[in-house]
Amino acid sequence: MTTVILLCVEGMVNHAYGAGLPEAAVVEGRVSKVIDGDTFDLRVQQGQDVRVRVSQVDAPERGQAYGANATNTLKQLIERKHVRIVVETTDGYGRVVAQVFAADVDVARQLVNSGDVWVYRRYLRDRSLLDLEKRARDARLGLWAQSDPTAPWEWRQRDRSSDDVNCRIKGNINTRGVKIYHLPGSKYYTATRISRSQGERWFCSAQEARAAGWRASRGG
Repeated sequence: MTTVILLCVEGMVNHAYGAGLPEAAVVEGRVSKVIDGDTFDLRVQQGQDVRVRVSQVDAPERGQAYGANATNTLKQLIERKHVRIVVETTDGYGRVVAQVFAADVDVARQLVNSGDVWVYRRYLRDRSLLDLEKRARDARLGLWAQSDPTAPWEWRQRDRSSDDVNCRIKGNINTRGVKIYHLPGSKYYTATRISRSQGERWFCSAQEARAAGWRASRGG
């Protein structure tokens, strides 16, 4: 049985990520903020923001190559617009995982079709998404224009571990917000400390660092 919930979109903002939304519920509201290429806040009853993750797809992370592009695409599709979601579950971060529709557009299918996301194999239910992804890949659309794109789930796993002997390049952000990478053996490498909470990270190659928006240290 499908539960239809039509919620007010006005009022003060409170965050209640996923609270009280049953599976298969249909919820309508206005997108108040896009977080990244597959996640956004939906303004619902009494000004609450429900954090929603688009189901079955995985966008490049914000610190990853093409992450900013994917975020911008989702903004163009849904930010400040009225959308309808069909709740599937709540994930371990408290986000509602849902099918998302903007007017008659299936947002997940649109993102796959334009090459802005990967199909999330681990949680795939609609295998026709794989055909859309293949067409986008063959046409080198979006992220597929990269020579060797990294799946977001692989990038997250790599980013969580600084113990990988092959990923020792330090991606530092200085006090002016400039992203600088330091190669092992370079002048400032030993003194540089990585703080993931500040958006800093490790890289496996200089090419990967440059693709993610970091530049080489000028200190040699």
